[in-house]
Amino acid sequence: MKNINIRLLDDNDAKEYALTLNNQEVQRFLSDDLNYPYTQEDSLNLIQSIDKDNFLVFGILYNDHIVGGFTLKRLSGIERYTGEITYHLLPDYHGKGIAFKALLLLLGYIYQETNIARIQCKVFQDNLELMQLLEKVGFKFEGRMRSSAIKNNKMIDMRLYSLTREEIKVK
Repeated sequence: MKNINIRLLDDNDAKEYALTLNNQEVQRFLSDDLNYPYTQEDSLNLIQSIDKDNFLVFGILYNDHIVGGFTLKRLSGIERYTGEITYHLLPDYHGKGIAFKALLLLLGYIYQETNIARIQCKVFQDNLELMQLLEKVGFKFEGRMRSSAIKNNKMIDMRLYSLTREEIKVK
């Protein structure tokens, strides 16, 4: 398998990272909060919002090129030991094991570098590929959140998946 890695992004990554989010197929499963087209300035603003304790942006690298990314947001209050992740990968890189290895690397980072005890991911109801990936890594399906999101002016269900520190299977 080719070289797959993840790393925290910095300002120098804004242009390349923007290209991964400026893709309609990628945006199909992401928040409507993201601009389309997604610009280098949008990307730079996201990267500059990084807060080491509460919000991180990672690039997924394939042969040293950014082909996708993760965000990790620490929740607050009574959920302060829970982190919520988002994920995207350019369509040309699906089905190659990149997402699987990158997610394992992300989980390793989270559990080695933070005190987060639980990771959760909310998935659009029709994103079967991401649901399968999460389950393959060990995430548990917790339930369906009915009409919990709006995408393209339509209310949709989300699926909630989680993984606790005790369940992690980092290889």
